[in-house]
Amino acid sequence: VGGAQSKIQASFGLTNQEAQKLTDVAKGIYYDGFGESLDQVTDAVVLVKRNLGDLNNQDLRNITQQAMVLDNTLGADMDETLRGVSGLMTNFGLSAQDAMDLMVAGTQNGLDKSHELGDNMAEYSQLWSQMGFSAKDTFSILDNGLDSGAYNLDKVNDFVKEFGVSLSDGRIEKNIGSFSKGTQNLFNEWKQGKATSADVFKSVIGDFKGMTNEQEKLSLASTIWSALGEDNSMKVIESLTKVNHTFDDVGGAAEKMNKDSTTPMQELNGKIAELKDSLAPIGSTIIESLTPIVEFLSKMAQGFVTLPEPVQQFILVIGGLTAGVSRVFSLFFLAD
Repeated sequence: VGGAQSKIQASFGLTNQEAQKLTDVAKGIYYDGFGESLDQVTDAVVLVKRNLGDLNNQDLRNITQQAMVLDNTLGADMDETLRGVSGLMTNFGLSAQDAMDLMVAGTQNGLDKSHELGDNMAEYSQLWSQMGFSAKDTFSILDNGLDSGAYNLDKVNDFVKEFGVSLSDGRIEKNIGSFSKGTQNLFNEWKQGKATSADVFKSVIGDFKGMTNEQEKLSLASTIWSALGEDNSMKVIESLTKVNHTFDDVGGAAEKMNKDSTTPMQELNGKIAELKDSLAPIGSTIIESLTPIVEFLSKMAQGFVTLPEPVQQFILVIGGLTAGVSRVFSLFFLAD
């Protein structure tokens, strides 16, 4: 425990009291059954705090657990995930928990299949927010692009980025007559600061989907997006504003992932670690004498959780009856 506190104190230049509070957070996570050692959990806490700044202790504990599960269970690199969470917080004004819920939901829905979701959010979230997209819009459009055949998230991000460039360098304005009256009006509102780039983007994509002359459509798209770069680019572009409700309500996604992935054995190992640490103040000799008992109980518990559920329930009922009978006899003799 002393090593954990020293690591935290050295990482952030904290006072002893401040470092102790963060050490208690790390210990709580470890005793909940997360991580293979207190050192590993401490490293995770340091990583979360370094990326996300001043979270309250409960949020720090929750986010650290969730980031560890996302790494261990779904293979999302913890450092990149946290940089992505930080990007969502900074650029979309999300809380740490809301950002983590979105990252978990995105990963569960395949957005991290090329292992770049966190990195992309760190790099491109500022672009999306500046164009007027919400965080949920961003994830939905990325999802649509991948589903329609985009090679990876970078390709989808580049389509959106290039559209923003074409707005500012005059390409859209030169070709605005090729679009609907609605798009033309939105473009004029954008020039006056009354509409967002996202508004114009969605309207332009809607117009492309309604064009029937494929040659003219491809020529116009090539002008706006320069070289399209891949055979199915038009299909990807037309998909980007498709209605997608996947990320409408992702609150609690990270907490649910946590609960679903936590096993009884994990919790048991955490409690055993807590028990060992609680015995430390009474001396190594007593700890050594109790270690065989702790190990025996651990093996019994491991065997118990492998039994069929009906057998487990039977044993628990018998145990409860035995404890009840023992209590009755003790009360009887004490009364005498």
